[in-house]
Amino acid sequence: MTRLRLSILGAGRAARVVARWLVESKSAEISQVANSSLESAQAATAFIGAGLAVKRIRDLDESDCLLVGLPDQRLGEVGSDLVEGRAGLAFHLSGSLDSSALAGWAHNVASLHPARAFAQPDRALQQMAGTWVTAEGDCEALQRLKPLFIAAGAQWQTVDRARKPLYHAATVVASNYLVTLTALARDLALAAGIEESHARDLLAGLQSGTLANLDRTDAAQALTGPIERADLDQIRSLQQAMLEACPERSLLLSELGLATLELARRARGERPADEQIEALFTRP
Repeated sequence: MTRLRLSILGAGRAARVVARWLVESKSAEISQVANSSLESAQAATAFIGAGLAVKRIRDLDESDCLLVGLPDQRLGEVGSDLVEGRAGLAFHLSGSLDSSALAGWAHNVASLHPARAFAQPDRALQQMAGTWVTAEGDCEALQRLKPLFIAAGAQWQTVDRARKPLYHAATVVASNYLVTLTALARDLALAAGIEESHARDLLAGLQSGTLANLDRTDAAQALTGPIERADLDQIRSLQQAMLEACPERSLLLSELGLATLELARRARGERPADEQIEALFTRP
């Protein structure tokens, strides 16, 4: 297995973590690193533990690989004008854009999306083993990249280019929307008079247990609580309390209730109170 000689354009949090992950597994050696400024490029090489910080990537050739870690919107704005020469292989880490965003950047191109939250790079690095990498691109690019990422500890799968937006939607709902729901749950706990630190710990423990259950079963089978039990009186009380505490979230709370009711019906079948529960969530 031949290691990648990897240069990086746009060494943000995700690119830094992926680069160090590949270096530590001996799947890659880092060459040049260019970022929004020379100082930030130097910070990136310090995190990665390798590479030369530069203002512009130069003299790429067929033996080089380019990791493009630019934000999605900048891929179209910047193009490849910050890169001199043409690499043999280039890939980006976007969950939404496909490999065609790199057309002309290299002889072979790919998009690789590691399904991991990179808000805290040090923590993300510790969690990279077993991370699913969803790939799309030229056959030659994927054939070269797959064994290197598997050697680093990744789980590998490919996705059809036309269906990548649906894949991206799945990751947004699972990760970004979970953060939004957690913020809502914390607001409700604070409104109940729970101390903030206690609310964080309490809800994190509850979510950890729920995620563990989801890992082992169908989502509908993991559902518990008053909607699953079709407890109309308790649902009415909860809905009233939530709407009083967070009236600006009334639409979200109603939609979540309806979606949860649909999931419950799938698991336990229809209950006599379900029509009244549905009416409660759809009432103006």
